[in-house]
Amino acid sequence: MPANFPTNPTVNQTYTYAGVSWFWTGSRWQVGLGTVLIGATGATGVGATGIQGNIGATGSTGIQGNVGLTGSIGITGATGLTGSTGIAGTPGVVGATGSAGIAGTPGATGLTGATGAAGTNASVYNTPANTTGYFALPVGTTAQRPVSPANGYARLNSETQYFEVYYNGGWANSFSLGFVAATGGAITTVGNYRIHTFTSSGSFTVTNTSPTANAVEVLIVGGGGSAAVDVGGGGGAGGFLYYSNVGVTVTAYGITIGAGAASNTNSGANGSAGNGNQGSSSSAFGYTAYGGGGGGNYNTSAPSGTFGSGGGGGSWAGSGAAGTAGQGYSGGNGVAPSAPYGAGGGGGAGGAGPSGSGSTGGGGGVGAQNPIAGSVSGQLVSGTYYLAGGGAGGGDNGASGGSGGGGASSPRVPSGVAGTAGTANTGGGGGGSGSRAVSAQGGSGIVIIRYKYQ
Repeated sequence: MPANFPTNPTVNQTYTYAGVSWFWTGSRWQVGLGTVLIGATGATGVGATGIQGNIGATGSTGIQGNVGLTGSIGITGATGLTGSTGIAGTPGVVGATGSAGIAGTPGATGLTGATGAAGTNASVYNTPANTTGYFALPVGTTAQRPVSPANGYARLNSETQYFEVYYNGGWANSFSLGFVAATGGAITTVGNYRIHTFTSSGSFTVTNTSPTANAVEVLIVGGGGSAAVDVGGGGGAGGFLYYSNVGVTVTAYGITIGAGAASNTNSGANGSAGNGNQGSSSSAFGYTAYGGGGGGNYNTSAPSGTFGSGGGGGSWAGSGAAGTAGQGYSGGNGVAPSAPYGAGGGGGAGGAGPSGSGSTGGGGGVGAQNPIAGSVSGQLVSGTYYLAGGGAGGGDNGASGGSGGGGASSPRVPSGVAGTAGTANTGGGGGGSGSRAVSAQGGSGIVIIRYKYQ
């Protein structure tokens, strides 16, 4: 007898038929779990089920299986042949690029790496410098040159002011850096200028010049003359020469410093035997400043000659000697052919020696101001340095030497007292002596050179 399933079943409602339990799923009746199917029963629906298998994957056919028990039990039909692959569809349009995502938070700074090994010196050659800038060369003094140079080494020497190149065992000067450079004498630096002061003979050696820097400023002062003995005239100052622009080349120039005139030791001598002596000349760059003339003995005129400045005449109406124009002035005259005593002062570079007056000797002729800016050579008077002052003449009363190193005179009494010597390296003349005294010597000369070095 056929199964008589309940109508309007509820979900999970069961029904047993022919020993098989069924339950309602809500849409169909389903064989319960654990039910033992009887093979003979399945044979009843084989035909219909087999045809259904031929339909294959049609979904609606599967619903039919819910009605007959047979579908679950019947032998599955053979799988149909796989159909050929369909033609691939046209690729879809690429979607628009999405907007950029928000930037992430920066990561922490990494640890500093270890210091790399020192690099080797780069060699620059066969390389054009396509720039309007500069190429930095090493700069240093002569002592700072490389210890083991090789041919082709090049540098700027700050001491000699030359661009120099090493070749075949030596450094060769290539070209000047633009300023005068030199050695010799005592060197001082004032601002952008160097001053070479020679107080003794030597050499001024120029090591560098250029087309725009090849001249120096020069002052030359000769040695001063000595005074006469025994109330005599004062010694004349050494010649004074100044040149603001003397051309120089790279060479050595000899510098001669004139000595001050020696003292006359013939105390008490009469006539010319008691005259003072002439100082020695100073010279540089072919220019000569003559030595100062000696003073005249008490009863004698000053000796004549070629002097920077002339000596003063003796106290008994002796005449002073003339100086050389452009270098100095003449000495003063003595007072009268008898007492009182007053000899003439020696001439200075800045003015003539005064004549004796009454019982007082004439003072020394004034010297000239040192024209070399920054130089401190000479006698400092009211903030200014003077050179080449004349020595004062002897007399009953002493007198002052001329500004610029001129010596003062001693009074006639007490006897045997010499006047003051001219100051060294000023070219000052010696001062007149007292009665029966030796004469005072003159001061030595000086040469001063100045130039711009940077």
